[in-house]
Amino acid sequence: MNFLFPDLHTLLSAIDAHFNGINVFKENPLCYFKIPHAYSNAWFIFHYVGITDEYRIFIAVFLITMFAISIGFLIKDKIWVCFPFLCSPAVLFAIERCNSDIVVFILIFVCYKLCLCKDRKSYFLGHLILFFAVALKYYPIAFSVVLLFRKEEIIFRLFHFLFQIILFSLWIYYCWDNLLIQRAFIPDPGYFSSFGFSPFVSLINNFSGLSNAVCMIILIAFTVLLVLKIFRTYNYKDKKDFICISSDRLSEVLCAGSLSIILFCYFVKTSFDYRLIFLFFTFPFILKFKIINCKNLKCFFISPHFFMFCSIITAWFEFIIKWITIITKELEIESFLPHILFLIRTSEVFLNHYLIILSLSITLFICYRNLLIKDKVLKY
Repeated sequence: MNFLFPDLHTLLSAIDAHFNGINVFKENPLCYFKIPHAYSNAWFIFHYVGITDEYRIFIAVFLITMFAISIGFLIKDKIWVCFPFLCSPAVLFAIERCNSDIVVFILIFVCYKLCLCKDRKSYFLGHLILFFAVALKYYPIAFSVVLLFRKEEIIFRLFHFLFQIILFSLWIYYCWDNLLIQRAFIPDPGYFSSFGFSPFVSLINNFSGLSNAVCMIILIAFTVLLVLKIFRTYNYKDKKDFICISSDRLSEVLCAGSLSIILFCYFVKTSFDYRLIFLFFTFPFILKFKIINCKNLKCFFISPHFFMFCSIITAWFEFIIKWITIITKELEIESFLPHILFLIRTSEVFLNHYLIILSLSITLFICYRNLLIKDKVLKY
């Protein structure tokens, strides 16, 4: 785009407009694109540290640099394996626009170790940073599941977790009026560009002719059964055919927290491309997660390699759609374009849901290993 870092501009212009007495939840005349403020009141606090749209380029460069450092730390040992995902349109789109999800990504990267520290000052700071991330974008509340992995009695772990849930509930109550305004003024992403369970339900509804309620029940039942089946395979105890996982507990916890964010966003229906950046947090664990002595095709489809494949292909769907559109125009077969795009979108919806099934299975497996059994990670 000719306008540099447009998402950051939309956000910073809303902060400037708010302090000029404008209700930015309804309109934002200072925005080049005239887009109302789509986020919470918490962003307005940045005004008091001198952050305005006037310094957009400097702020964007700083945020992208911090984002790059965070990613480098996460994938430093496996950068070539992650390179196709790193260069995907989903990641580059977030960088090119300097989307607000980058801010949340940095905050989570800073706080995840603090949330697990024994030192009171450290985990209190972790709580504050996590709540600030939640106040900015809401969905990081799913990441508070990492508080259940603290090394202390279950009652204290539940206290830390519920503390974040209560703060989140109070914040939603405080922002409720603005949320209602946003719901009225911000358009729904629709079937074609949204990521979530509801597009999958709509797709099955169109194919089968069944009601949305029936489709939802069928899909939930199918998903639960498949998740339990994969979880059982991950947890198989036979010495000839078992799961070997990394003994790095931090990477396990980080994976469970980041997958919880992806799952939360999937089931509340959201924009997908930007959210994919949180898969970077899963890679330190996923790339060390191995299925030993399991050679059949079934094991391939539940393996970390296939998880990576799903992540990469999903991140490149925007590229595929754009180039299919260009090619059909060049070949003068545009009459077939709607059918081709429908097939691509259908493939994307199915692949997204299978990625979610794998995410649920892996999250359940990590939680089981760390929360429900005394025997922690087995070292082979």
